Amino acid sequence: MKHELLAQDFVFMHRLSSSPDPFRLPPLTRRSVLGLAAAATAAFAPRGARADLPLRIVSTDYALAETLIALDHPPVGLGDVPGWAEWVVAPPLPPATVDIGASLDPNLEVVASLKPDLILTTDYTSGVEPQLSRIAPVERITLYAPGLVPIDAARGATLRLGALTGREAQARALLARTDAFWQAGRAALAPYAQTPLLVLSLMDNRHVRVYAPVGLLDSAMRKLGLVNAWTGDGGFWGFETVGIERLSEVGPAQIFLLENVQEDAWEAIRQSTLWQALPAVRHRPVRRLPSVLMFGSLVAAQRFGEALLTAVPEAAS
Repeated sequence: MKHELLAQDFVFMHRLSSSPDPFRLPPLTRRSVLGLAAAATAAFAPRGARADLPLRIVSTDYALAETLIALDHPPVGLGDVPGWAEWVVAPPLPPATVDIGASLDPNLEVVASLKPDLILTTDYTSGVEPQLSRIAPVERITLYAPGLVPIDAARGATLRLGALTGREAQARALLARTDAFWQAGRAALAPYAQTPLLVLSLMDNRHVRVYAPVGLLDSAMRKLGLVNAWTGDGGFWGFETVGIERLSEVGPAQIFLLENVQEDAWEAIRQSTLWQALPAVRHRPVRRLPSVLMFGSLVAAQRFGEALLTAVPEAAS
C-alpha cells in the first residue's frame, strides 16, 4: 500500500513538472499512468526487489562462492577468505569480496554491514542459520551429505544459483562447457584408461588423505575414463585419512600428490623404508598436482580434470 501511494504521488508530480501551466495539467492516458506508476514503484521498492540491481550475496561456503564467480556474480562476503588462496586457488577471489570471519562462526556485525539480500549456507554451516536469518534470508544449498553424489549435486546447485541470481543462461552454459570438457578429456586420455591412479593429500609424516568413491575427485577421474586405485569407502566427503602402511593394499599405480605439501613431512615420508616399499612407489615416480578444492563444485572438478589432462600423459612418458 505504501508503494502504491508513493506511486500516485510520483505520477502527480510528474504531470505537474511537465506542464508549462501548473494549473492546466497535460492529459493523462492509460499508458502514461501505467508507465509512470511502474517507474515509481521500482524507484521506491526495496533494494533486493529491484530488477536492475544484482542480489548482494554472502556465502559461508567456498564451493558455492566459486560457482557464483563462474556465473559472473561473485559474493560480496565470504567465510574464511584467507584460506581461499591455499585451498581453492582458482578462480581468484575478487578483491572486493569481504571476509566475514570463520564460516562456522561468522562476524555478524560484518555480515550485517554488507547489507546482503541473501545468505548462502550448506549442511556443514547450517548451525549459524538462526543468527544469519536475523540479517537476511538464508538459502541452504547442499553438495555434500549422506546419499548425495557431490558432482551430481553440484549440477543442481549450479542451476539453483543461476535461478537465484537471474543468470540461468550462464548456469546452463557452465553445465554445457563442463559436459563438453568431460567428453573431450575422456577421448584424450583414452590411451591411459587402464592406469590406476592413487590421489593423495599429505597430512603429516605418517598419514595421508586418500581420495575415494564417491567424492568429487573420484567422480572427475571416472568422467575422464580413468581408474581410481583406491576402492575403500570415503563417505560422502569422498576421502579416508589413513596411515601410509594402508597404501600397501594398492598394487602398482600412479600416485598423484595434491599441493599444498609440508616439505619437511614429505621428506620424512619419502625417506621411510615403508614408503619406499610400497608397490605404487616402486612402480612409478610420484607426481604433484596443483591444489584443488576437494570439497568443491563443478568448477573445482573441472580444474582437477584439467590438471590430470596434462599430468597423466606426462607421468606415462
